[in-house]
Amino acid sequence: MLISVIRLGIFEPIVLGTTSSSSAENPHFVDTIKPYCLRKSAHLYLPLGFARSNGLVAAEKREMILRDDKERSWPVVLGRMGHHVGLLRGWQAFQMAKGLKEGDAYKFELIKSGKKPIAKFYCPFSGEED
Repeated sequence: MLISVIRLGIFEPIVLGTTSSSSAENPHFVDTIKPYCLRKSAHLYLPLGFARSNGLVAAEKREMILRDDKERSWPVVLGRMGHHVGLLRGWQAFQMAKGLKEGDAYKFELIKSGKKPIAKFYCPFSGEED
């Protein structure tokens, strides 16, 4: 999905659902909130290529820390869901606290990988860096 944002009076395209692994930035992807992210048994899928290339695919579930733009932290469980990798337990509390809505653009940025990964979740995300 392609959206445009205005930065300094100029429209700039943002491609949603893409990933970045530039050495100048932390690995991240930009996407939109889907309806299944907001249900009672809500979860957030991570792009499989992103999860694989950043060591987030594991046989067993593990804890991850999700931070918002105000540096508040939520523990979530990262795990496999069939052929997907996603945020499981804890995601519903996060999305409810943030008031996320279907169609909201977000940026998921991996700050630290390893045994207990840390990610920052920017929403709403307009393409502007915080």
